[in-house]
Amino acid sequence: MEHAPAWLVNSLIYLSAAVIAVPLSRALGLGSIIGYLAAGMAIGPWGIGLVSNVQDILHFAEFGVVLMLFLVGLELGERKVMRVQRELFESSLASARSVLELLCHSAQDALETATIFRTHNLALFKKLHPHYKDQAKLIAVVKQGRQQLEEQMAQERAQRSGKAP
Repeated sequence: MEHAPAWLVNSLIYLSAAVIAVPLSRALGLGSIIGYLAAGMAIGPWGIGLVSNVQDILHFAEFGVVLMLFLVGLELGERKVMRVQRELFESSLASARSVLELLCHSAQDALETATIFRTHNLALFKKLHPHYKDQAKLIAVVKQGRQQLEEQMAQERAQRSGKAP
């Protein structure tokens, strides 16, 4: 392949690495995306160095990112995405509780604030979900939800400081 264009040689190298790494990754239960990433690291300049021209790598990488995002969408069904979002939301609330405690709020106050925020956001999500295709309606519902949360938090701050709402 002495006279073959560089893009053709690189394409064959990338495809060969993928053909080897992806089935191996899937057999280990890691998924195809991890296989593609492992293949890229193995053949790249910091791996065995089959592909070392950074400019050539960048052109393939741009295309690869688009394909990888497509694969992520295929591998993650709607239920999995919702589960990941929910887990991320819950872990964010746990972090917020910890931050409130570090800011000298009592553990009970931090828990109550996070619980109120969680309840409000889940209710807002239920209002948003039916309108997910109508951006104007989504924006209106989000603005209304933000206003409600601000009012609720102001009332709670007033109650905690001993003032009447």
